[in-house]
Amino acid sequence: MNVKKLLIPVLAVVLLFGLSSMATAKTIKVGGIMDTTGATSDVGKDYALGMAEAFHYINDSGGVNGKKIKYTWFDYGYRIPEALTKYKLLKRMKVIAIMGWGTGDTEALSPTVNKDKMPYVSASYSAHLTSPVDWVDKSGKKHGGTGYNLFFSSDYSTNARACLTAWFDKKWPKNS
Repeated sequence: MNVKKLLIPVLAVVLLFGLSSMATAKTIKVGGIMDTTGATSDVGKDYALGMAEAFHYINDSGGVNGKKIKYTWFDYGYRIPEALTKYKLLKRMKVIAIMGWGTGDTEALSPTVNKDKMPYVSASYSAHLTSPVDWVDKSGKKHGGTGYNLFFSSDYSTNARACLTAWFDKKWPKNS
């Protein structure tokens, strides 16, 4: 995992959303909800390890404005009810941001995350998590805004469109 790609959004979350909580704190508390034993643990283990190593790197590099990050994460085994339980535990621990994992749990947590104004950086790139304001889909179903769900990348459908565009551009160049 490219550490710079990971550090930029992590530091952005901590600095943009956590400044008031950080003002007098000696450490910055960040939580994690990871899958290291469940259905996606084949890739979740490495993601969890990479996240922990990124925070070690930040701390070894002087922290954020001289403050160390205390990163506490829990395995939820890719079970949505367990993710909700771990979220509540991290909130009681007074973390200022949470690093998340899956689509199902991130979508389930989204209303709570936004109500609590808890910055939540997920490894899910579901398009349902990309709107900062409430919206209505084509069928008339209302969806709440997800302004506190943050991404490392663009959503799945945007990535697919980018791949298709690149393929078309290569297959049928405009200047040929």
